[in-house]
Amino acid sequence: MRETRFFGWACVAVTVSALLSTTAQGAAVVNWGGTEYVTGNKAFNDGNPSSYGTAGDWDGDGVANDRGIRHAFDEITPLSPVSGYTTLAGKSGTFYGGYDVARIGSNSSWNFTTNKSVFQKPAGDQIGYEMTPGFGYAHFVVAFLKPDFLNGGSANTNYLDADDTSISINLPTLENMTGRFMIKNGQQWYVSETTITAPGLATLANPSENSRWAIYNPVSALDFNAPSATFANLNLNDVQGVGYYFENDNVVLVTPKCWISEMAVNANFERAAAPPPVGAVPLPAAVWAGLGLMGAVAGRRALRRGR
Repeated sequence: MRETRFFGWACVAVTVSALLSTTAQGAAVVNWGGTEYVTGNKAFNDGNPSSYGTAGDWDGDGVANDRGIRHAFDEITPLSPVSGYTTLAGKSGTFYGGYDVARIGSNSSWNFTTNKSVFQKPAGDQIGYEMTPGFGYAHFVVAFLKPDFLNGGSANTNYLDADDTSISINLPTLENMTGRFMIKNGQQWYVSETTITAPGLATLANPSENSRWAIYNPVSALDFNAPSATFANLNLNDVQGVGYYFENDNVVLVTPKCWISEMAVNANFERAAAPPPVGAVPLPAAVWAGLGLMGAVAGRRALRRGR
């Protein structure tokens, strides 16, 4: 009889625990990387602008003596290639982004050296951005949005606020550019105070705790003005997008290069509580919690009496 009562209460406790367990731990919501994306190099979905750029006032000094190339960032049209680009199950594929490069004070007709594609590589395909402005600036953004998140992330509330959450990027090549992590929390994009300054794997674990963040509006302008930005702690409790920002605001006869082989994001998220069995009477969560506690206490008592 003791065993029967204990079993019944244990079943209640297990059932309540299952109903109230709503958090998935460390789910990979972004996982980009591998050899299956392209056969041959595939250009970004950017309209293929002229490598000669457009003459105009690109530095805002009121004098139209510059030349530049810009693809504005938006969250509607992907930057990932539209043809010859394949994504396997369980991998991230669609990405968004933009770039902005200008040659300041020289609107000559010679062209920019440009590489902006997904490149086929034996060890793993790479997203490549490489432009030579001479004297000027270069900015580049690549991002993933919640509708494309993996492993349930697209349908749930995503958090980057615990030790098992992280955002990372692997850069076989990073030259003459500095990077930052990007996160869209709610309806606002932010960039990290933490910077990426060397090639290789860069990981930001528990992004809420291990970096401060500043407001960033890439749709309005890709250039992030760090000296005038205000960085502050941020609770990343509604992640709608993640990405990476790279820049060089003072290019002098060098080539900014950013080649990406892997991008990954591990997030926690909340699922809706499981529905009660058919025919069951719905009870408030407090009642279920109380029953679970009663079950646990009764189980311990039964065990003591059975000794």
